[in-house]
Amino acid sequence: SQHAKLKIWEERIYLLPNLKTLNFHSNEFEEIPESIQQLRKLEHLNLNKNRLTVVGTELDKNHLLKHLSLGHNNIYVIHTDFNQLKYLKYLDLAGNKLIELPQSIGALSNLKHLNLNNNPLENLPKSIRNLINLEKLYLFNTQIAKETVDYLKTKMPNCDILYSKK
Repeated sequence: SQHAKLKIWEERIYLLPNLKTLNFHSNEFEEIPESIQQLRKLEHLNLNKNRLTVVGTELDKNHLLKHLSLGHNNIYVIHTDFNQLKYLKYLDLAGNKLIELPQSIGALSNLKHLNLNNNPLENLPKSIRNLINLEKLYLFNTQIAKETVDYLKTKMPNCDILYSKK
């Protein structure tokens, strides 16, 4: 439930195995429970504006995810195996505390939008060049060097890279 200030996940939600959309925007969740893996048909997950700090492997079995919003939390590390999320098209990680991204992000071959705005990122993994379907890469207010962005533009000519440095 959106804006409900929930702190714990309602366990009955897992009695809905055909659930496709879950919007927990603006709550107080500090972690994503392992049991979310039971929602195998989940396609849209919005956890923007919570209190998440770590994204572990709890999403690795949600293979059908297309839209994942984790923006405006306190996430500083991601352990997700993006190799498992082949259908992901939209990934919002804006407004977190990410210093780096996992190499496996390059496995998101269907990704079209990647929002990394407002993170203290200094570098991007080399695998980011593998995102051949990426249309928009948002890098506003990061620590990434302009030279890196210019290089990416040559390697990813079909991607609109929106950039400014903090």
